[in-house]
Amino acid sequence: MRGEALGATRTLAVTSGKGGMGKTNLVSNMAFILSQRGNRVLVLDADLGLANVHILMGLVPSKDLSHVIFGGVPLREVILEAPGGFSVLPASSGIMKMAHLPAGVMDDFLSSLKEVSKEYDYMILDIASGISSTAVTITLLADLILVLVGPDPTSFADAYAVVKILSRAADKTKKFGIVANFVGSEEQGVEIFKKFKMVTDRFLDVEVEYMGSILMDEKLRHSSMIQGLVVGEYPNSKASRSLYKLVKNLVDGLAWRRMLGDFPKGKNKAVK
Repeated sequence: MRGEALGATRTLAVTSGKGGMGKTNLVSNMAFILSQRGNRVLVLDADLGLANVHILMGLVPSKDLSHVIFGGVPLREVILEAPGGFSVLPASSGIMKMAHLPAGVMDDFLSSLKEVSKEYDYMILDIASGISSTAVTITLLADLILVLVGPDPTSFADAYAVVKILSRAADKTKKFGIVANFVGSEEQGVEIFKKFKMVTDRFLDVEVEYMGSILMDEKLRHSSMIQGLVVGEYPNSKASRSLYKLVKNLVDGLAWRRMLGDFPKGKNKAVK
């Protein structure tokens, strides 16, 4: 089960080398956009010991993945419906053993996840920052791994380290997409990608592709403060427009078709 993609469901992992890169915001806004297209979307908070997704969405789970893994609660019983029309599997917060699951426990969890994921068109994995064995194992479930890179040197270096480790742990079918975050313009995001690709082409046996940029926007920060999504609260903001463009590129554009094949039939509603 380890390292295997989860069947017909399109599975995306969002990761970064360091914390504070906006993974949860990207995951939740992508899920909102995809669900508005008529897709069934499941978000897994894969930061198993430091959950964030349910907080951003203003959800208060009575049970979480710790009850599934250590309490025998069926996975479906902890799924929550988010205001954006997608489903959330909430992780726990502050439970150390959730961050370091034994191999057998992890395999049982992934088997249950594989069954539940069949009910969805997309599953998006919000991966814990860094390169722990748990983070790597869950990330490798994805068909496409989105790596967030910012303009600062530490973000760049840490993102490179993540791609290096994941590419060596994965088989050659794994695909990597780069998302530039906290940028002032699309042009700046493209330049960050070009520099990143130049380094990976030189030192790693992996192909990375540009997926898009998320523009700096005060509306994004404000929507998080009120436990909302920028694409719902401020659909015409700079951040929202860049997120819609990113998802459009991911789903409708050449990048997705080249990486994962044609878009599933019947899921062709327009993205703004």
